[in-house]
Amino acid sequence: MRHAEAEKQVVVVTNQYRSRWPKELDLEHGDLIQVLFKDDESWWFGRLANGDEGYFPSSCVELLQVHTHLDNT
Repeated sequence: MRHAEAEKQVVVVTNQYRSRWPKELDLEHGDLIQVLFKDDESWWFGRLANGDEGYFPSSCVELLQVHTHLDNT
């Protein structure tokens, strides 16, 4: 299932992961990934900052908390 809101999500890698298949990403702690779509709850597809794209386990990442400044004027 593909979620439109996934295109706006950026996640940060919390656990290192070594790919086991050609279409998976190698993840290093602290890497940022733009989530392109979510196949299911366990495996997502995204793009690293270097342009590499592939699948990665969602258990190795956390949603990057983006704090927005609200101007109350």
